[in-house]
Amino acid sequence: MSAYNVRDAALLIVDDEPTGWGLLKEILAARGFNRIDIATSGQEALEKIKQRPYDLVLLDLVMPDVDGFTVCRTIRNSLGFERLPIIVQTYLDKPGDRARAFAAGATDLVAKPINAAELEARVRIHLENRAMLAELSLYKQRLESEMDAAQRIQNAAVPQRAVYEALAESHNLHVDGYLRASSQLGGDSWSIRRLDTTKVSVYTLDFSGHGVNAALNAVRLDALMSGAVDKALDPAAMLQYLNAEICRVVPVGQFATLFYGVLDCERRVLRYASAGAPPVLYWSHHSAPPEAWEGSDLALGLSSTTRYTEKTATFAPGAQLFLYSDGLTYPFGGTASLNDAGVQALLSETDMSRAFRLLRDRVEQDFPQPLRDDVTLVAIRQGETYAS
Repeated sequence: MSAYNVRDAALLIVDDEPTGWGLLKEILAARGFNRIDIATSGQEALEKIKQRPYDLVLLDLVMPDVDGFTVCRTIRNSLGFERLPIIVQTYLDKPGDRARAFAAGATDLVAKPINAAELEARVRIHLENRAMLAELSLYKQRLESEMDAAQRIQNAAVPQRAVYEALAESHNLHVDGYLRASSQLGGDSWSIRRLDTTKVSVYTLDFSGHGVNAALNAVRLDALMSGAVDKALDPAAMLQYLNAEICRVVPVGQFATLFYGVLDCERRVLRYASAGAPPVLYWSHHSAPPEAWEGSDLALGLSSTTRYTEKTATFAPGAQLFLYSDGLTYPFGGTASLNDAGVQALLSETDMSRAFRLLRDRVEQDFPQPLRDDVTLVAIRQGETYAS
């Protein structure tokens, strides 16, 4: 806070003795403080504080009607001015009196007779602290507002119910998706996109780290995928391109795991490539046990020389796919912990839709909050029939 602003602060002097408040006003006015009000009783002080916002109160403790201790407690407890600086000035010099003043809510204390230099220094430092706290509060509000806006944008980028319904209609694909960030913003993302009348792409993404940096990197990677239209039908080429870009623009030590697949509903084929993603669970038909697809290639951003391989699988009517990020199997301990084998066992015991709900509820209800890592779950099932 600048010197001009400090001197322009609104001050209230509370003292029943004209010589007392007159001296304080004279000292402060001589040092450039030009907005000074006087209250000659505790009751008058409380009325003035209700009517006008002050930046600091200089309060005498010994007054006949309502003493300074009561005024101080009332300001703190009844009027709600928790951060208003209150400097009490008094002849009381016993340690117990000082403790009583601070217990009542005093910010600081100056002893009578008043030392002009000390008074100015204490007034100035508390006004500067008040200004700094106000600036921090505004910054916090602005940051929270910006984070909320960023969170809404990030959430909007994840497929919503209307997308599921459209894919069920156009491609006979039944989709469930869930994403829970460990903080307001996270590094997880996923999407399923219609490429043409017979094909869709699906990906799950997990960028290293948490918070703003991971979220920005995840948005950057999603934008790269959206722009790489010529590679949308070629999973290995897509990962090759993304890895080169991540190695080029992202600092060393930051990386991403990614599963990228292309479903051809007419030919009943899934083509996919994986960069460090957790095992993919696949059912060839609804009554078959799930297979765990292991053998992922290196995560994106770790080496510019990595070569990504494409794999294929049938995806006939009844086939199912379950994708998840490693936040689901984060080793935090306790009864809520899962590992890849535990996820596979749960999905072997029940149908995928029910297992999806059980895992989602487990994350919401049993995992330690806030989550230690972002969690993404995606379940896809090809309907029993497909007409091109």
